Amino acid sequence: MNLFKKGISALLCAGLIVSCSTNDEDSIASGSAIANLDFTITSSGLGNIVSVTPSATGAASYSVDFGTDATDDVLATVGPKVSYTYPSVATSYDITVTASATGVESVSKTTSYTVVLEQSDIVGRWVLLHEAGALAVGPNLEGVGTWWANDLATVKTRSCLFDDIYEFKADNSFNNIIGDATWLEGSWESVETESCGTAISPFDGSITTATWSHDPTAETVTISGLGAFLGVSKVHNSGELTDPAGAKESITYSGVTFSEDKNTMTLHIQYDGAGNTWQFKFAKEGTAGAVLPEIDSDNDGVNDADDACPNIAGTNNGCPDVTDVTTVAATPTASNVASIYSDAYTSVANVNVNPGWGQATKFAEIEPETGNSVLQYSFLDYQGTTFDAINISSYTHIHLDVHSSEIDKLNITLINTADASGTTFEVGVDNVLTSGEWTSIDIPLADFVGLTASGAIDQLKYGVSEDGTATGASSFHVDNIYLY
Repeated sequence: MNLFKKGISALLCAGLIVSCSTNDEDSIASGSAIANLDFTITSSGLGNIVSVTPSATGAASYSVDFGTDATDDVLATVGPKVSYTYPSVATSYDITVTASATGVESVSKTTSYTVVLEQSDIVGRWVLLHEAGALAVGPNLEGVGTWWANDLATVKTRSCLFDDIYEFKADNSFNNIIGDATWLEGSWESVETESCGTAISPFDGSITTATWSHDPTAETVTISGLGAFLGVSKVHNSGELTDPAGAKESITYSGVTFSEDKNTMTLHIQYDGAGNTWQFKFAKEGTAGAVLPEIDSDNDGVNDADDACPNIAGTNNGCPDVTDVTTVAATPTASNVASIYSDAYTSVANVNVNPGWGQATKFAEIEPETGNSVLQYSFLDYQGTTFDAINISSYTHIHLDVHSSEIDKLNITLINTADASGTTFEVGVDNVLTSGEWTSIDIPLADFVGLTASGAIDQLKYGVSEDGTATGASSFHVDNIYLY
């Protein structure tokens, strides 16, 4: 025991009794009221989380010294067990329990305890599982993947990420082995376009002092070291970074489970108080899950990783052909317009007609006639458009021109994500389309019941109405989107 800890013991003794003894038998022989001091020792986690439960006749309180050179291992209790986490090293410690009561001598007992470590299933070199859903995010654990999840094509597109290695060594050191390139998140302020590129410090694997600890009982793993991470570097326990300067010293991941053969590991992390959750799946290096599988789900001769439509057979990059519209909608003449997309007007700022919402919908911008562009969406599951918030108090309707030969009823949803209350308003309206013709749609904003009270919109979303029909490539074209 070091001098600092001797001082702590002396203070404990001085505050509770007249003097301290170092041997319970000597103290009992002198007539002490404290007798039968004993304690049980149990372990959990990997064997390095050690709990002590003391007992004695006549004792009012106990001090437990777990016997390390640290200054945090002397714990007080009135009888319930106290626990201490030793370093993940198999070694022995002298655990000393001191029983105390007012007006009598304290009694101490020391037992040597050896930490016996279990081999964690996490030890080894891991990569992201080369399957769909290895990366997934949603509003909660049950909804993971509803916001976004990688498909098999993403494994190939982001191969620079899926070949990154997460190394857990038996001595509890940890390494991010990045290589020449990794996937640079578009949310990083310094990254103009998300793509493969040189990793950003401190997430570049240059740290050499990172460590890991795994508690299989609690199903947690903690990675410690500035810039050390699992899965996606921007995610931590209280948010998502946009600036690498905010890198955390420690991140804890939950729900750590392993497949029966121990070759696949799944874990998650809630990254804000609302429950928003990322889930990551990993495969041990050298196992089947660490390489791109050969899968052709629609039997069209194109591997799913290269198939733009893996669940629909086709000969056009794995997709059925989409028929381009050959006509254009009538040129609009409305005034007092807030335009989202139209060649006839100047659009509001920061319009994105194909945001990355995890949709399977395919997008193209085509020109049926020179100088007039229209948006083409095909294989629709859902599709969004984002833009700077529009104050809707000056407008009464939203207008869209829509053309389709395959969708007979389209749901158009207006969304406000920027309301001062923090609530996201989202209201949809169904619209019947005339097959093979441009359908001019004018929806009163009042039909979006509950949305108009928020006073603005900054997104819109398309989907096939629940009672609608979509056939073939489920394609449609849209032009002239504006409020008036």
